[in-house]
Amino acid sequence: MEASYFLIHVIGASAAFAAATYYLTGSFGQSALCAVLTQVGYFLAMLCLVWRKEQSSTSGSRPNTQEVERHPNASRTDVSAKAE
Repeated sequence: MEASYFLIHVIGASAAFAAATYYLTGSFGQSALCAVLTQVGYFLAMLCLVWRKEQSSTSGSRPNTQEVERHPNASRTDVSAKAE
């Protein structure tokens, strides 16, 4: 997703939450607080997801790759039989 589309959606979501809060409470201050808290929560959630992804990628595990030990004198069929 491009940054411009992302920003448009973030601003739209904030405006929707602020409008709903203003409609329910009649307070502009609570509407602004709702919009700020929503964005802070979203930012912290994304930060947590990125941090977890970074931690799992630096742990040394490679779940999508399969490493096969190869010996210089082994034939190709020996290596494929060992992988199974």
